[in-house]
Amino acid sequence: MRHTRRRDVTESVFDVVVIGGGPGGYVAAIRAKQLGMQVALVERESLGGICLNWGCIPTKALLRNAEVARLITGGGKEYGFRAENVTLDYDAAVERSRKVSDRLVKGVGALMKGNDITVFEGVGRLVSSKEVEVRLSDGGTQMLEAGAVILATGARARSIPGVEVDGERVLTYRHALDRRELPASAIVIGAGPIGLEFATIWSAYGVEVRVVEMMDQILPAEDADAASELGRYLRRQKIKVQTSTRVEGISLTDGGVRVDVAGPKGEETLEAEVTLVAIGVQPNSEDLGLEAVGVETERGWVKADDHM
Repeated sequence: MRHTRRRDVTESVFDVVVIGGGPGGYVAAIRAKQLGMQVALVERESLGGICLNWGCIPTKALLRNAEVARLITGGGKEYGFRAENVTLDYDAAVERSRKVSDRLVKGVGALMKGNDITVFEGVGRLVSSKEVEVRLSDGGTQMLEAGAVILATGARARSIPGVEVDGERVLTYRHALDRRELPASAIVIGAGPIGLEFATIWSAYGVEVRVVEMMDQILPAEDADAASELGRYLRRQKIKVQTSTRVEGISLTDGGVRVDVAGPKGEETLEAEVTLVAIGVQPNSEDLGLEAVGVETERGWVKADDHM
């Protein structure tokens, strides 16, 4: 995004200002430009948002590495080969995933430049329904006038009340994606897509993984038959899964973490080197100035009507 960093912007009137440079934001910006509008996009971190930088893309790259690792270490016989004395390099796998993300992020930057969309690096906040204040990352403030404002600020990992995420032993998906060293064991809290992806990745590299899910099936929002089939796969990979199990508390130990849970077996204490909190996401709607324009929210999510 360096080619778009600006402090001395003189043109500050746009037809559309988009706050957020993830898949929703940058696609909306491109479409608005294609329709003949003057467009600005405000992004506080990296173009592509969580999906390209810390979500869908890097996890899929790591899942591909995990698939190859499983094939080489245990599945070769089916395909007519045998590999001995194989060494798995997880640091190299993470490095590959970062390169995949970086390449796509640069592609989004090229799209912004090619479509003549002005990108501001900083934090955008509504002052009125037609004004956006941008606190620029490299200092200063820029006021933008807009005919319309699109909010596309995305979401971040939800946390467990009272549990401090330290990035070392208590992790979110972002810490996990940037972690170069494998733990010996891990407790994954949450059996949604994020939690199960990391359970699958880590298990392929020899990590002892246990998944804890509050609901009565993994992938609670998905079809029960699909969840059941995936559960069988996880068991074949020796990933332990406990459903209908609620986390009561997390504490640090000398060697890692202790997770107190309550489920069908009653209360029990689980221990591992790290725990990954993967219980969903919460919206990035704080300090957007929504109250200044009368936008209502519910648990942080912007309320929408039948037209939006």
